[in-house]
Amino acid sequence: FISYVHTGRVTPESVTYSFGTLLLDLLSGKHIPPSHALDLIRDRNLQSLTDSCLEGQFSDDEGTELVRLASRCLQSEPRERPNPKSLVTALIPLQKDSEVPSHVLMGTDGSAAFPLTPLGEACLRMDLTSLHEVLEKIGYKDDEGAATEVCF
Repeated sequence: FISYVHTGRVTPESVTYSFGTLLLDLLSGKHIPPSHALDLIRDRNLQSLTDSCLEGQFSDDEGTELVRLASRCLQSEPRERPNPKSLVTALIPLQKDSEVPSHVLMGTDGSAAFPLTPLGEACLRMDLTSLHEVLEKIGYKDDEGAATEVCF
């Protein structure tokens, strides 16, 4: 990021730095300036770095590994930062296989979601017959023009 500000060029190192700031923002639930975050990490003040809403969502070891990864990304010397490939390699073991509904992740009531349109329902069920019927009802005819394009 710092090199981007000075040169206007995006480099793997600047992308890695930006990823580190994003990762810290996600973990903390707020923006922590990178220099302050590095001080908290050095002081092993990990509790102040982690959003209380994330409690129980991952193990202490996983949280520590994510904070460690973020701190490596935020090194002031670009060559000390991990490259994008090693970032992916470090994240793979931390990936969860289970799928969680978005309303659970967002902490909202799933029943408060907006009802789907008939087209949305057909897409959700992957029901091609219903999808075709809905498209015919609204007058969609192949690729006759942008005026009849259906937006999802």
